[in-house]
Amino acid sequence: MKSSLLTLLSAIAALGAAIGSGCSDPTRDRQIEALGPDTETPGPDHRPGQPCILCHSEGGPAESKAFAIAGTVYKTSKVGEDGIEGVVVQFIAANDSKPVALPSTGPTGNFFVPVEDWPDIVFPIRVALYNNEDDPPVQTMKSLINKEASCNFCHRPNVDPKKTDDEDVAKDLSRQSAGQIYMQ
Repeated sequence: MKSSLLTLLSAIAALGAAIGSGCSDPTRDRQIEALGPDTETPGPDHRPGQPCILCHSEGGPAESKAFAIAGTVYKTSKVGEDGIEGVVVQFIAANDSKPVALPSTGPTGNFFVPVEDWPDIVFPIRVALYNNEDDPPVQTMKSLINKEASCNFCHRPNVDPKKTDDEDVAKDLSRQSAGQIYMQ
């Protein structure tokens, strides 16, 4: 009796340790895995067009560099277009807060706001794109960002649905995204 109680307590302790140490999110893990391998050295211009917040948030593999909001801006809406550098992205949250500094896009079109630069972010958020901070906006998002801090979660790079022979895949591709964010 004493040895079976000891075995049971050992099993419970092992289970508790396994549960306590395995705090990963299987849904997020699958989404990150679906992005494929990182082909570049991680940095501010890697993985353009991908949902940054998957990795750059609490519990993600890049949580030490967490973002409040992030995304990619392209030159045009053309399929396969390159990102555009030097675009100023302006945000205004529901509580009238803004990032400490307005982000601007890097060489691949990526932009991000570190969490420490906008700790009081509150959704919904308005967003607009500017050539220069003091100029009128070039593009203003018609709707609000209601919850998703990874702009490329909704605004994926545009794809050509004609590049597939599968009609169902072509329909899915057209429904997966609001279209890439672009300047012209």
